Amino acid sequence: MRKCLEEGEIAVELRNEDEGRAACKEKLVDLVLWIEREVPHDPARTFGPERCDFTLTNHGDLDDYYARIEAFARFAGLRWPSNQCDGGK
Repeated sequence: MRKCLEEGEIAVELRNEDEGRAACKEKLVDLVLWIEREVPHDPARTFGPERCDFTLTNHGDLDDYYARIEAFARFAGLRWPSNQCDGGK
């Protein structure tokens, strides 16, 4: 996770509880967001929504998902480029 955060401000696909606890303890992350969607069970995943600050559902299409993420970013006061999800149009 540390390497991922050296490259940008967002780390994705956190699956291991020990990694999540360490990231929080070391204050590498300010906020942990779980994206809930229907996917096959991953036996390697030991980290889940119960350890996150917020949960967003992702059961619609891609436009709905982007709208939910953008709304959450505004709510949380996060920077969100207006062209982030439209291919820069």
